[in-house]
Amino acid sequence: ATHASPSFTTAARSTRARAYRTRTVRVSSSLNRPRAMAVNEEKIDALILRLHEIEAVKFGEFKLKSGIMSPIYIDLRVIVSYPDVLASVAGCMWDVLKANGAEFDNMCGVPYTALPIATCMSLNNDCPMLMRRKEVKDYGTKKAIEGAFSAGQTCLVVEDLVTSGA
Repeated sequence: ATHASPSFTTAARSTRARAYRTRTVRVSSSLNRPRAMAVNEEKIDALILRLHEIEAVKFGEFKLKSGIMSPIYIDLRVIVSYPDVLASVAGCMWDVLKANGAEFDNMCGVPYTALPIATCMSLNNDCPMLMRRKEVKDYGTKKAIEGAFSAGQTCLVVEDLVTSGA
């Protein structure tokens, strides 16, 4: 059931954002993943609140593609309807990459949800992008990967959400 998000005072909004961030860290910690270098916490807090406002963050019992049960579900498919949130997700991902010294020649968004995120990252940072087809066509060029690239280049694979590394 869809319901309106409550409005929050600035202090309450900040507390809720910290609570979401804490839950997210706990989930990633339970998967034995090292936490990436932090980006601007105010930017992250604002993104977390917007994700909540657009109902992209859901709480309950969810079975993930990996088979893991999770009390949190993040549905990033909805961000294509909110350009500000799409830009913020892409910006935060880019900031984490750069803060951690990531170096790559081009990027490729995994179909389907990560494609708009990668496109936004590519356009905002002048980074060439490739596209991997989910299904290779039996007509036209029949390519699995579209775009200009050379052997030996490093490609950043942009994924919308990783739960297990599987």
